[in-house]
Amino acid sequence: MKRAQRTATTSARLLGRAGLALAVLALGSCFRGEFLNRTCEELGTCDAGTSDASESDSTATTTTTEGIGDDVLAFRVNTIEIVDPDLYAAVPACDDITPIVNLGALQPELDKGDINIAVLLPDYDPKAESGDIIIQRVQCEVPDKMCYRDGPAIYGFFGNNYASDCLEIPEAAIKPSNLAELNVPVAPCLLTLEGTVYLDIGTSIGQIQLRNGRVAATYDNPNDPQSLVNGVMRGFVTEQQARELVFEYGGTESTLWALVHGGESCLGVTPPYDTEMEMIDGELTNGFWLYVNFTGERVDWSPLAKPDDPTTGGSSSTGDPTTGDPTTTDTDTGTGTGP
Repeated sequence: MKRAQRTATTSARLLGRAGLALAVLALGSCFRGEFLNRTCEELGTCDAGTSDASESDSTATTTTTEGIGDDVLAFRVNTIEIVDPDLYAAVPACDDITPIVNLGALQPELDKGDINIAVLLPDYDPKAESGDIIIQRVQCEVPDKMCYRDGPAIYGFFGNNYASDCLEIPEAAIKPSNLAELNVPVAPCLLTLEGTVYLDIGTSIGQIQLRNGRVAATYDNPNDPQSLVNGVMRGFVTEQQARELVFEYGGTESTLWALVHGGESCLGVTPPYDTEMEMIDGELTNGFWLYVNFTGERVDWSPLAKPDDPTTGGSSSTGDPTTGDPTTTDTDTGTGTGP
């Protein structure tokens, strides 16, 4: 049973189960490389006057989706659910608050349009083995299924899979009870390469940097997809970043690290822990793997800012949280030992 269904206090299922799950998986020998390894110069989508975001980091480049036009296959993330790790808070007792976060915070913000993330597939071809994928911050008219460019975007690559399941997760990488909660993307599906992804899941938690992240999702109909289903996103969250993410629950502020078992949660020192060491930028780094289910619905897309709000700022973002640049791509060369 899904976590929300097991929660006695939850009267309605707000998260659809056909989740666009951004997932973790081995891509196979025919499709290797880094997820975010294409600059705007290579793609021909740079704004005039844009430049490298950092002279010391040649893999981070300011880009924009303005150059791709409006004839793009676009999906707005319309449900989202944290699957693993469990989050614990000492208010009123040391309880698992993950269902409350999912159903009481994240989903309402999606429904209201306070969280707006789009998955764009330019030049989509169901017969192609691979293609470009863009995770784009947007502003959306939710009922009308119309979305407008709103700043940061992340470019990457994906492969189409028509022969097998898209998701492989070692049993040791996730709690057995939570593994049953995780979406299972099956063919026909898209699979991304590995890289760093910034995921903004609203004011409840904020923007999370997922290292060694991957995405997968099943097409409802590969010839004319109207939704992305049964998908998962995974990525490694470092202890340093988890300590910087402030979370408020029950009128009390804490950090994301303080909610994770093995961090500083109320569960104390009872193993097994959700935290572990992973190779990040060539160094063993403490943190935890985050798994998120979600679904996506097809929307109309405009590369222009929303007419009644020409600014590119906003509360939700898939770009670099450390800069106000409109878009940042970022490659991750970490080859961790995790899933």
